[in-house]
Parts: sequence; C-alpha cells; structure tokens
Amino acid sequence: NNRLMPSLSLKVAAEILNSDILVEFDKQGIQAIDLIDRDDETKVLKIPTDPTSRGRLLINYRGPKETVPYFSFADAYNNSFSDQELEKLKGSYLLLGATAIGINDQRPNPFDPTFDGVEIHANVIDNILSKDFMKRPETMFVTELFILLILGLIFAPIMIWSRAMFSGLLVTLFCFGFYYFDKIFWFEKGIWAYMGMPLLQIIALFI
Repeated sequence: NNRLMPSLSLKVAAEILNSDILVEFDKQGIQAIDLIDRDDETKVLKIPTDPTSRGRLLINYRGPKETVPYFSFADAYNNSFSDQELEKLKGSYLLLGATAIGINDQRPNPFDPTFDGVEIHANVIDNILSKDFMKRPETMFVTELFILLILGLIFAPIMIWSRAMFSGLLVTLFCFGFYYFDKIFWFEKGIWAYMGMPLLQIIALFI
C-alpha cells in the first residue's frame, strides 16, 4: 500500500528511544534516516546510511557470534532464569529469534562465517542506542582515488630502479603502515575505507 516498513532492529530501537522514524529522500533514493523524539521534536538522532542512497546501515559489529549473550526462550517463558542470568538481564532488552543451523537464518560477518540473524538485529539496535555507527563519507571515494594516484606516482619509479630486496622491504613496511593508519585514523573513528585496493596496487607494482 505504498508504505515503508522499517526493519525489526530499526523499529525496536525507535520504540526504546520513544521516537518516530523519518525517512528523507532525494533524487537518487534514501538520503537519511532520522529518529525524532515524540516528546521533543528538536531531539533528532541521525542514522548514517550508505552513500548509494539505498538506506542501508554499515553495521559496527561488536565481535563474533554470542558476543551478545544468548538466553533460552523456555526460561523466559517460564520465568526460570538463574540469579546470575537475571543479574545480566537488568536494564536489557530481549529479542526472540531462532538460532538453529538448519533454518538458514545465518549470515557471515567480519568476525564469524555463521552469524545468527537475530544477533545481527541486536548489533544494529546497539549501534543506534549507543550512537556508535560505521560511516562512509561521500568524500572517501575521492580520498581513495587520491591514495591510489599518489602510490602509483611514488612507488612505480622506485620499483623500476631499485633492487628487489629494497622494494620488497618497502612494500612490507607500507602494508603494515597503511593497516595501522587505517585502524587508528579511520576504523577507530567509525569510518570505513577500502584497504584492499591500495594493498593490491602496491603488491602488483612489486610483482
């Protein structure tokens, strides 16, 4: 009926925050997703989406499977949690989801090849509640192209005229250096960049 349906994780996060969901559009598609406080419309939580205007969220995963604690549905239904489990559940929200392997509700993530769908929703909700998002700025593509250009201009002559041992050492140092540069200046600040292309370019130049 020409209505947008929010995902489970977005709707749950909106209800926890007592907010309404606002989707902003431009000519390409979805420009932004906002959560507007129902009691104060000046309080707006902006959820960064991918630059392709498809309204997708780059999930900041907390770790491998079961980083978010799992609890038995039977224990929740019968209210038979142990004292230790009740302590863990204080101030928490429970998501009901199937975790059996055969139901095919598993997806790979950067930490685990078989990640339960319900835990994906839990990670998204946690990202929204903590405002700890992964972002890919629109300018990042230009930055990546600039890096590739500079690498070609600097390293191509070095690879041609220097000894193989020196070139190999330089490639190794660059790979480690670029990894830690990305980790410190981009990844830890929630910015996602393609690491693969510069590393492939420098290795290809060496070969």
